[in-house]
Parts: sequence; structure tokens; C-alpha cells
Amino acid sequence: NLRPFLKTASALFITFLISANVHGQTWNTVGNGIKTFGVQGNIAIDGYPVFCTSDTNGVFVVSHYKNSSSSTWGNYLLEKWDGVIWKQIKIPTGITPTDIAVFGSKIYMAGLGGLWEFDGTNWITQVPPGFTGNIITLEVANGNLICGGAFFASGGISHLMRFDGTNFFAYPSFSWISTVNDILYFNNELYVSCA
Repeated sequence: NLRPFLKTASALFITFLISANVHGQTWNTVGNGIKTFGVQGNIAIDGYPVFCTSDTNGVFVVSHYKNSSSSTWGNYLLEKWDGVIWKQIKIPTGITPTDIAVFGSKIYMAGLGGLWEFDGTNWITQVPPGFTGNIITLEVANGNLICGGAFFASGGISHLMRFDGTNFFAYPSFSWISTVNDILYFNNELYVSCA
């Protein structure tokens, strides 16, 4: 997953790199960029994107913002670039997202306290029975959503699990680690960075 960290005092810009040939590269603003989130819905005067992902339908960016000059950084917003315009998807208050992934036709968001699925209208909690802890990172591999972090659940789930869209399954236990920080699927193998 791409994890851009861009911050300005008054405006935010998501950019992409265009390579015209091996010798020429330029950065371009995507659409009008992500500004200070406007005056509709979530009114924000300051904010910055924290991570993003993509699928064949667009790019998804989660931004962290505050909605007044004196407020704390406690709000998050998901925005989708569909190739023409940015569309906003509100993230419920109280959720602290740590990663996003597109799995099947749905958006999934990892966060402190669990996993959430966006069904096109609402965010729905998706965790296995007995779940406690935090999901830090997501990866899509072989028709499964792989979740890593610092968590435990029933069925021998510890730090790493896979979700097939209906059920959660355990991986062999990492008895010597405290957290899975990142996951990469490459060449039919799963790699994890751990603490």
C-alpha cells in the first residue's frame, strides 16, 4: 500500500508521477487536489492524507483533519478519486484508521479496535469472535484479505489472520512477536514485518 504523508498549512494536494520516458518525470496534481475539505458535510480548516490504496475503479485516500482552529486531530475522512472527481465517504467519529484495502467490491478499513467494511452506505464492523486488540495493516492475496497487527481472537488467531469475505482463519502463531506492522504478498509468498 502506498502511504503518502503530505501536509501544508492551507491546502493539500495528492499527486501522481508521470513518466514520459526514462529521462523525463513530472509530478501532477490529481484533479483539483484535496483542499481543506470545504464547507459541506465535514468542515475542515486543516488536514493531511495519511495513507491510500487503489483498485481498477479509483484511488482511495484517508485524511486526518480537524474542523476548527482549536480542535484536536480526531477526525478522519475517506476520499475516492474516480478519474474525474474526488468523492467523500465519511468515517464515523471514534474510529482511528490505520490502513485501507479494496477487497472484492468493498472497501475495508483497519483500525484501532478492529476491521470495518463499507457496504456502499454504512460502515460495518467485521471481526472474528473473541477479538481483542488492534489491526494495523491489510493486504489482499489469493482471494483473501490478510490482516496483521497486535490482536487475538478465538480459533487460535494471533497477530495475523485472513478473511475470505465471510469467515476469519488463523495463520501459524508468531509466539516471539508483539505486532505485525506490515504485510506484502509477492511471488505467491506472504512477507510480514514484525516487532
